[in-house]
Amino acid sequence: MKYQTRIGDKTYEVELTAGDGGTGVSVDGNEVNVDYFEISAGAIYSIIIDGRSYELWVRREGKEYEVFAEGRTLNVAVLDERRQRVESMKATMPSAKTGFVMKAPMPAVVTAVLVEPGQEIKQGDVLCQLEAMKMENEMAAEANGVVAEVKIAAGDGVEQNDVLIVVE
Repeated sequence: MKYQTRIGDKTYEVELTAGDGGTGVSVDGNEVNVDYFEISAGAIYSIIIDGRSYELWVRREGKEYEVFAEGRTLNVAVLDERRQRVESMKATMPSAKTGFVMKAPMPAVVTAVLVEPGQEIKQGDVLCQLEAMKMENEMAAEANGVVAEVKIAAGDGVEQNDVLIVVE
């Protein structure tokens, strides 16, 4: 299994391979001789790397780890192959739409304004009602956001494409 490991501002590729002699470890393609013993479950480890002994205290902080070794604190982030794929897919996906400008679809009279500036809204929420040709039309939010401006009031007449509400 391969892991992308970031320690401070440096990133390493660590690969673990199972073999007859135990687990093999390579860092950036270089074989490393590693042996370890867990002293306290998930917290204290005795580790030997290429013949040099270290005692590590490990504390998980969200998705990262704080590792205390030889009087220093190291911030370590580890991504396994599956998580690396998910993160790279997230980076290529378009972000969810937020914000829009609601315009009048036709000449109408505003019969109700149901939001005010600063109000958080969700896609599909009804923001105002318009009456056109004796029909009541509910104007729903096309995306999530926060109401920035309300440019209409109940009783106002509006023309097609007039800005009704601005959502950020």
